[in-house]
Amino acid sequence: MTTQSDAALPTRHVFGVAAVLGLIHAVVDASCVALLIQESSLRSVPGAGEALLWLPGVSIWELYVLYNALAFGTQFSIGAVADRWGAYRLTALVALALLAGAVAIGSTVPLAAVVLAGLGNAAFHVGAGAVVLRLSPNRAGPSGVFVAPGAIGLAIGAWCGLSLACWPWISLGLLAAGAGVLWRMGDAGSSRVHQRPRPVSIGSRLAMVCVLALLLSIVIRSAGGLLVGAAHQGEIRVLWGLAIAAFAGKAIGGMVSDGLGWIKTSIFALLFSAPLLSLLVQDGSAAVAGMLLFQMTMPVTLLAVYRALPDEPGLAFGLTTLALLLGAVPIFVLPTQW
Repeated sequence: MTTQSDAALPTRHVFGVAAVLGLIHAVVDASCVALLIQESSLRSVPGAGEALLWLPGVSIWELYVLYNALAFGTQFSIGAVADRWGAYRLTALVALALLAGAVAIGSTVPLAAVVLAGLGNAAFHVGAGAVVLRLSPNRAGPSGVFVAPGAIGLAIGAWCGLSLACWPWISLGLLAAGAGVLWRMGDAGSSRVHQRPRPVSIGSRLAMVCVLALLLSIVIRSAGGLLVGAAHQGEIRVLWGLAIAAFAGKAIGGMVSDGLGWIKTSIFALLFSAPLLSLLVQDGSAAVAGMLLFQMTMPVTLLAVYRALPDEPGLAFGLTTLALLLGAVPIFVLPTQW
């Protein structure tokens, strides 16, 4: 189902749309991370816990787990609803409103703020992500450009949450600006209906097996990325380098794959990243280089899942983030020395 507003998106400027939505993506992730960090700092102030007197047993760690479960674990269900109604841009707009509400009440009702932030983050990813997928169903480049800024947003949000007491006001302004841009985007450019991906030429059962294999690869990538970060915990320069490498890998990975071929690029990236992220992971430069290569496969796996679910871009995007969550679970529960 395609709404008029979604069909009016500027298909002639797909990379431009992806870049704009990518910038809003960075703001969304920065706002969520800063919210969590500032709540952690707030809770350490004597008397600040009074905001949670009605839930005295809730810890910061539990809020963090709840946020991630909502942000990554609900995208597939929100995406399925968005697919049912074809309301992708509307989903992203509602998401920004939820995030603004989370920022506004973060210092007074942390639990409600975390719930709003988690759901808002999930809704924005599938709403805006589905828009990009539908604009460019057969090229991985735009999807990489959209997803990549999230890595920078996380790093900037962590810094702002620790360093800028006025960040909530800045965040509200940026979210409002993003909503304004997203609102206007529906009236800009062509009225062509979005293209449909080229059909997958294998049977539906085998296609689903391939989707499961792709999702398993995302689970592994998620766990691997977190382990690399854990290996350099406290090394600020390396952590910033890893964030920039994740951004660059996703951004260029799709474009390189479109030029050289998805399979060829993915195999090259994985083969060369493997020794860097295992045998040489303790070396900061090797870890950064390995992270860049490792993340180059991300746009390809996202587009491949969408190719198998061409009528459900929201669900396709949400399944990939559910795989990210599943990959993070062992890192959270296993003993640190593992």
